[in-house]
Amino acid sequence: MPPLVSICMPNLNQRRFLEARMDSVFAQTLKDWELVVCDSYSEDGSWEYLREFAGDSRIRLFQVPRRGIYAGWNDCLHRARGEYITIAPSDDTAAPEFLEALTAVLADRWDVDLAVCQFDYTDEHGIVRDPSPAKRNDLLYRSWLNVPHRRPREADILTHLCVGIPWMTTTSLMFRASLLNGIGGFRTDCASRADGLWALNASLQSDCVSLPGRMATWRQHGGQGSAHWERAWWRRSWQLVRGLLLERRDRIPEQWRRDPEWLQELLGVQRTRYLRCMGIDRNEVRERPGRFVVNCLRGLVSEPRFTLRRLSRKLAWDDPELKDEYAHLHSLIKRWNVEWQPRPLDKV
Repeated sequence: MPPLVSICMPNLNQRRFLEARMDSVFAQTLKDWELVVCDSYSEDGSWEYLREFAGDSRIRLFQVPRRGIYAGWNDCLHRARGEYITIAPSDDTAAPEFLEALTAVLADRWDVDLAVCQFDYTDEHGIVRDPSPAKRNDLLYRSWLNVPHRRPREADILTHLCVGIPWMTTTSLMFRASLLNGIGGFRTDCASRADGLWALNASLQSDCVSLPGRMATWRQHGGQGSAHWERAWWRRSWQLVRGLLLERRDRIPEQWRRDPEWLQELLGVQRTRYLRCMGIDRNEVRERPGRFVVNCLRGLVSEPRFTLRRLSRKLAWDDPELKDEYAHLHSLIKRWNVEWQPRPLDKV
């Protein structure tokens, strides 16, 4: 009997997108799936619409307390019964072959827990947007995105830390349910940083297989939550990543950990993002001189060495503690002789 796939669909007031999502579920070429829906007491008719599917034995409907996005995701994961899991936000969609293609590639590779595909970045009307944030992956993997390949976990770890989540969005991801035994669900105490932390934790655990087809969509619209791109947010982010790396240090390659500065190097870009948000730079002087003075006073309290160095160097752009994302990534690859090159699936 084919393994069951759990499609986890959290929902809160996304009624206008539910028909497209449900249509994409029923269109799947793989038929051995269950749909786990956790609705957080929507007020826009979502629950009434979803109840129309209560007679389908493959669809399991739950109403759960409204405790935040990632609590809703966890509510779905806790109820999933499949061997494979995909998180299907109710405002996104998937191509008919999505489940079949990603399940097959994992079924053939028992030592891999993660599989991803390419995706289209769309607006609220489903129209593909350009430019897409996926273009950052083009800078990293280039022609590899056009062929099925396997990326070593070491490469994805560095990508997470220096550039961002390699697969960009969970809507393009499938993972083995047993992965949760090793890393658990999503944190509910760190706001929009939760998916990035979970994704990094997943890459610490496993290699990733990537397929070229654009078999998912990532919809951007006004009803979504957004991160607060402020100094406090980035400081918290940097601290959370640091805590995870220390907690899972047994999953950090030993060669890296032999470097006395391994933690500082891995956190270089994370810390840079926080320091840049302090506003101790030439743009702030030109545009908001009063705010610049306040930023310097705050910096002398929270980051005195950095602030004094910035001032003594006359706000030079080449501050040694400010890392360029891609340059730092490539410096770590060279420093630790990291296996970066993906491998074609037909040669793995």
